[in-house]
Amino acid sequence: MSEAKKLSNKFTFWYHIIESTDDQKYESQIRKLAEFETLDEFWSIFQYLKKPDDVKQTMEIQLFKNPIKPMWEDEENKNGGRIALKLRKEFSNLVWEELVFAFIGGYLGKEVQKDINGIVISCKKDFNSMQIWLKNFSSEITSTIEKNIREILCMPKEVILEMKPFNQPQKDYTNYNNYNNNYNNNYNNYNNYKYNQKKKQYNNYKKKESKETKDNKNFNKEEEDKNVDNKNPEQKNDKEQKVEEKKVEEKKVEEKIVEEKKVEEKKVEEKKVEEKKVEEKKDDKKNELNEKKDEDFTEVKKKKKKKKA
Repeated sequence: MSEAKKLSNKFTFWYHIIESTDDQKYESQIRKLAEFETLDEFWSIFQYLKKPDDVKQTMEIQLFKNPIKPMWEDEENKNGGRIALKLRKEFSNLVWEELVFAFIGGYLGKEVQKDINGIVISCKKDFNSMQIWLKNFSSEITSTIEKNIREILCMPKEVILEMKPFNQPQKDYTNYNNYNNNYNNNYNNYNNYKYNQKKKQYNNYKKKESKETKDNKNFNKEEEDKNVDNKNPEQKNDKEQKVEEKKVEEKKVEEKIVEEKKVEEKKVEEKKVEEKKVEEKKDDKKNELNEKKDEDFTEVKKKKKKKKA
């Protein structure tokens, strides 16, 4: 049987319902949703997750490499930083899906994949923000990731990405740079063919895997039968004996059917003979009546002659 397609890392989905801005309470507010390390496991989870545009409360959906936690204090995060992008809510679903696929598939850049710890979509009342969390923060890493993100999301140059290391004071999202409206206008024409293409590729992969699984099952069954025959002669003899017994049983059933058919044919013949006898009796009776009629007619004729004489 073919193995499920493994991803480059094991990943974990988290969520954080923002109840307090107190950093000391942050760890107690994050919750682990599910882990996955194969494509099948990912789809079995992702298809049931809420889309960012459907989230009504202030919360974050987080996807990180296992076992990294979505906290600045985590050893893998404390020397890193983030790349952030503010989004209009109606575009959040598509951008989030593209980013998730790129992250788990390694499309954000092979040379910087090891430096990306996780991704976050932060859902607010009037807008959402996307974040990429980095293990190491440098201009070389951020510029490579920015270039790849712009290509993956077909992002206009006017759109500004905010770069910020974690070891600097955090600023409120309301102080983000004003993003050019051209970004949102261009996104109205954003073609989601990449998403559909990925879905199509996944469906083709599933069909291929299903065929391989079926072929492997048949092959393994044949190999198992061969191994049983070679390793266990007694079991082979038992198998042959069962086949012979089955043939004998089938032969008995056939003989019984033939015998029943003969009996049925015999009954039909006997019935025909009986019917013939009945017909013959009817004919004899009819002949007797005709003879009697002739005799009566002859007798009447003789009496008439005598009267005339």
